[in-house]
Amino acid sequence: MPTTIRDVAKAAGVSPATVSRALSMSELVTPATRERVRAVAARLGYAPNRAARGLITGRTGNVGLVVPDLLNPIFPSVIKAIQARGRETDYAVFIADTDENAAAERDLVRALAKQVDGVILCAPRADDAQVSQLAAETELVTVFRRVEGIPAITVDDADGTRQIVEHLAALGHRRLAWVGGPPASWSNRRRGAGLRAATGRLGLEVAEVGQFPPYYDGGVAAADLVLAFGATAVVAYNDTMALGLLARLHARGVRVPGELSVVGIDGIPMAGMAHPALTTVQVPAQAVGRAAVDLMLDRLRDPEQPAAHCRELPVHLVVRDSTGSTPEKKFEDPYTDPARAQRIADDPASQARADEAHRKSVVLLRNDEGRGGRPVLPVTDAQADDVRLYVEVFQERDSAAQTTALRKLISEYDPALTLVDSPADATHAYLHVAPSLAWSEDDTEDDGPSIELRKDSDTGIDSERILALQKQIGTVVLNVNMVNPWLIHEIEPGADAVLATFHTTHEAALDVIRGRFDPSGKLPFGIPADLAAVERNASDVPSYDEGYDYAYRNAAGDRYSYGFGLGPGLD
Repeated sequence: MPTTIRDVAKAAGVSPATVSRALSMSELVTPATRERVRAVAARLGYAPNRAARGLITGRTGNVGLVVPDLLNPIFPSVIKAIQARGRETDYAVFIADTDENAAAERDLVRALAKQVDGVILCAPRADDAQVSQLAAETELVTVFRRVEGIPAITVDDADGTRQIVEHLAALGHRRLAWVGGPPASWSNRRRGAGLRAATGRLGLEVAEVGQFPPYYDGGVAAADLVLAFGATAVVAYNDTMALGLLARLHARGVRVPGELSVVGIDGIPMAGMAHPALTTVQVPAQAVGRAAVDLMLDRLRDPEQPAAHCRELPVHLVVRDSTGSTPEKKFEDPYTDPARAQRIADDPASQARADEAHRKSVVLLRNDEGRGGRPVLPVTDAQADDVRLYVEVFQERDSAAQTTALRKLISEYDPALTLVDSPADATHAYLHVAPSLAWSEDDTEDDGPSIELRKDSDTGIDSERILALQKQIGTVVLNVNMVNPWLIHEIEPGADAVLATFHTTHEAALDVIRGRFDPSGKLPFGIPADLAAVERNASDVPSYDEGYDYAYRNAAGDRYSYGFGLGPGLD
């Protein structure tokens, strides 16, 4: 025979009316009585009749939840949290999906209001006046939206975009792209405004690509426009759109983050599963859902309390693999028109000429004989199987970060090469040295100050470690950035092959090392670090006094040339 309310009352030593109040209107009894009655009811397996309780309390014990899109991955986490908190507080949750339709949103709220005690309206697409009208018809709590006079749970979108911008600025990015979401979305407006405020404060550019559906396909559609804007980093309205961006960028052959950094917002589970894993702003979805139920129950318990109670929850940035330091520009100085330069870079014929010019700026100063009497370079595909390559970058700042970035670039660009973490495990080493310049203060010549090398203590170039690695590893390829050729005389004797580069890509140097391109022997721009090397070799690499040998025009007739890097040339 099922347990009745009288059985619980007798076992708890109270009246049936007290049992009813303890189980349905707990604020009307003391905490001690409430806990005793609930414990007895649980032990006896008593479950109150919801319909009968509703006749007494005037409440249904139900809460409505309206969301704009059940397929949006941010909302399932919110829904699960709302349902879990509802079970804990003995409330059932009815869920409805508006499919991003403001009219359907209004109709669903009104339909649910007849069956529930209140409605949690998640990210409403209706305007403020329409949401206020719905609040006048039923108890309403909004989530991810604030409307004056209506209780709400929101997150700090402005701080989230601030964290994104500061992260990208620290990586050296100066031109960002913003891919917006639905125009009717309050969060979209807040995130866009926060991004503009943060970039303005730090003096960064932001290109607003447009507003797109908040889906994967919306990100795919935005990707080509992002590339046309010439930004080095892009921020998407949400993670789902960012995943679409990643897919289209991969299809276009754009390396992330090597050529473009990508950031999303929401912190959905799939963000960490993407390749590369997506940097994102983590929205506390579960905390949002639980807080929304608690706010609704507070309103139901005390309808006289002020309606405009709102809570704003903090967010935090999760840094993953989709963001990195500013990539080397395909067009260097000046870079006055990024959109035009990007269009040129996307032209295969133009890019082929640019790549050729980069390779021709790699100078092979020395190439000693290795085992079997053959020169150390090139490392052929047949030889690559036996190579265990150790890579390290030496420069004034961020050497460790640049080493990590170079190792990643090599592993992706030339997977035939096996990289090792320790010099002890290496058969070969590739050491990239980029010393700094200093201007001579006592030089008063009319043609300007001379250039001289700052010493180890100033430059951060650890020449002793370079020399030690040369002794430890069997074959060492030294790549010295020709911004400062004088250091060659100190560190080159112990190397087996020495490259000199100036404003060239790492890929170009790798092509020379692997024999995909024959390097010239003349130092670019007339800088004679090793005059004997210049005299031994002939080259057609353009120097300042030789003019522009690698020029081409785009469809508009604008001339781009190879000079100091790649930049606009003059007729």
